[in-house]
Amino acid sequence: MLVGTKRINYANIPQVRYQAVRCGNPVVGLSGRAHTASADVEDSSDRAPAESLCVGGRDSDSPRAPAGRPPTERDRGEFTVWTDDPAAFATALPTVLSEAEKGTLRILLSKPARRWELYLGTFLTIVSYAVLVGLASLFVLGSMLYLMADVGAAAIGVGIFSSIPGALAFGAFGAVVVTSVGLAVAVTTKDRLRTALGGLVIPALFFVFIPARMFADDIYEDYALYLVDVSYHFGHAFVFLYETIGIGLSPRSQQLLILSGVYERPTGRGHLPESVPTTGHLPMELSVALLAGIAVVALAVGVVRFRRIDV
Repeated sequence: MLVGTKRINYANIPQVRYQAVRCGNPVVGLSGRAHTASADVEDSSDRAPAESLCVGGRDSDSPRAPAGRPPTERDRGEFTVWTDDPAAFATALPTVLSEAEKGTLRILLSKPARRWELYLGTFLTIVSYAVLVGLASLFVLGSMLYLMADVGAAAIGVGIFSSIPGALAFGAFGAVVVTSVGLAVAVTTKDRLRTALGGLVIPALFFVFIPARMFADDIYEDYALYLVDVSYHFGHAFVFLYETIGIGLSPRSQQLLILSGVYERPTGRGHLPESVPTTGHLPMELSVALLAGIAVVALAVGVVRFRRIDV
């Protein structure tokens, strides 16, 4: 087999699973066939366009994988923590109320500690829990891929472990936002039913605008619905934090973020581009600042309400 600018014919070569040449160096990859950094791959069984297997998906000389393949473990790893922030919100809502009902809150308030310190301690505990859940999910995902999907350890290291800094950053940021809002709702309503109803607001805002983006894009833009679209702002925060840390998103990951409204929908069934264009409704920095502002205001409101709560 020649490596370089020559064509490689795999008609008489057995399929090599998870073996690839990434950016000119032999590593364990994800494409299911051997590739080279600069060679056009010719296969008698399938010939498909590709996306980069290099970390971050930005190297123009990187090898290509079939565009129709499922998301890689890197793509899955990047989105594992994305789904863990609702766990923080669900944990934050009943925390204060359950402690008040059990009488443990009265015991805590009898201790020589300020109320804002107790509130902040609860807040940090929930945030830490959410981040640890996200981190544990990454390791569980890596273990499952290694044990059940026959993915090599090197591929998992390149795919999942390289995304840990970005996952931790987004997990912590998202947990801070949703926990501050969840605790503020809990201490403001002071009733389990009203707290549960209030807790449905953020998930509803997260999903309610997806149909508008998909089927009524003109209305979505004309009425500036993206200003109150929670998933759009969190999608911006996700991309902004990953790129700030220096972890570029692969085209496949960018394609998965289309539902959040961050990237443009593809106009046809062509090849994956080097980079999917963004919708550009708002600057990413503005979305991050907006979410951070909501977190600060919600945290302040929660502290004030908790200092006045009667237990």
